[in-house]
Amino acid sequence: MGVHLGSLENDFILDDSYMTRDNPLMRDLANIPSFFVAPPPAPVSQNYYRPGLLASLAIDRALGGGSPTTFHLSNILVHGVVTLLVFLLALRVLGDERAALVAALLFGVHPVHGEAVSIINYRAGMLSAMFSLLALLVHSKERRTRASEIAARLSTAGLSFLAMASKDDGVMIGALLFLHDLA
Repeated sequence: MGVHLGSLENDFILDDSYMTRDNPLMRDLANIPSFFVAPPPAPVSQNYYRPGLLASLAIDRALGGGSPTTFHLSNILVHGVVTLLVFLLALRVLGDERAALVAALLFGVHPVHGEAVSIINYRAGMLSAMFSLLALLVHSKERRTRASEIAARLSTAGLSFLAMASKDDGVMIGALLFLHDLA
């Protein structure tokens, strides 16, 4: 996370201006349920259905009063959570703490994540990854009772929905869960 702290000084760039700073829907948390019902009106594209992202941006705006620093801090925190989830998944798969730590550190500092952390609206991919990894971890956890199995299935479904609601590549979680079960 520390490698991305410099992005806290960034302003709104690219899509951030019309999606976040100038978007009237971001000014009222009461608009969040509408994000899940239909695509937002212009200036956001009618074909842009990412209610998970839009909800997180509206929450950031409410918390930080529209300051770009709040949005960038959230991106850094989401990236940190995803890096932690990579560690937990690697630990489960590899069974070795050192190897899992190396995998997570390489993931966390890899330059390919620079844009996703530095550009506010690119949070969509990180949110999708976060919810997908959470769904995979919940789904793959060993359960002992019928109640915990039902809770895990409901949680996996909800997290999978949030992954898809954050970015369209979240649809891959279904394939990942299927492949996990085959393995």
